[in-house]
Amino acid sequence: MFLEALPFISEYFKSLALILKQESKEQALSKAQMSWLAVCMMGILFTNTISWQGFSRVSIGKYTKAGFSKMCLHGKIAWNRLLICSAKMILKK
Repeated sequence: MFLEALPFISEYFKSLALILKQESKEQALSKAQMSWLAVCMMGILFTNTISWQGFSRVSIGKYTKAGFSKMCLHGKIAWNRLLICSAKMILKK
């Protein structure tokens, strides 16, 4: 069960947000988006699956399946830039 992200996950998304902001201010991640992505990463880490329902169960009800789905489908996240910047960041290390 988790209520907040582990420090290394939070740092990863802070660094990723900085890179995205440097490339394009319009595609920068908000604090809410960074937190949501970090919680999703924690969910994957704890459940070993990509399942909104599983993430909801592991978060002891703090996050709902509908909330995860809404942010994923309706959040203004530039997924293509997120993937490219994430890959670049990982390859630099």
